[in-house]
Amino acid sequence: MIALPARDDAYDYEFFGKQCDAVVLMNYDQHWLTSPPGPIAAQDWFVENLRQVFDVVPPQKIIVGVANYAYDWPLNTKNVKEAAAEFSIQEALLHVEESDTDVEFDSNSLNPHYSYYDEHNHMHQVWMLDAVTAYNELRPASDWACKAPRSGG
Repeated sequence: MIALPARDDAYDYEFFGKQCDAVVLMNYDQHWLTSPPGPIAAQDWFVENLRQVFDVVPPQKIIVGVANYAYDWPLNTKNVKEAAAEFSIQEALLHVEESDTDVEFDSNSLNPHYSYYDEHNHMHQVWMLDAVTAYNELRPASDWACKAPRSGG
């Protein structure tokens, strides 16, 4: 078994699909800690990654990894690039309440997000993958007969 990132030309997915019993497709981090802010796994990006892997790896060998966390990017007007902070969904949702802001649902990516100003009056943008996002991602994965990790016996 091998875990591979989604959509990375540095990896030969077909080779690993032939050599390994299973390929765990880590189908998240479209935008990552040091990238500009954006969806962590937009629905169309997620589905396209599945399609590309299914072209070269047998479906019975694919295990789809879905994420459940949030990235908080500081938006700096001085062109200083700061890495995002990573939070659990619970931490991000508590922060929404503390920041007196609202979660918005991006209809293009199907990922929730929000913005807020910190104590220094700096704007932040937070993108999340929550339970609804996971449900939306697992629907096409199950349609293609991927294995989903299961807990318990």
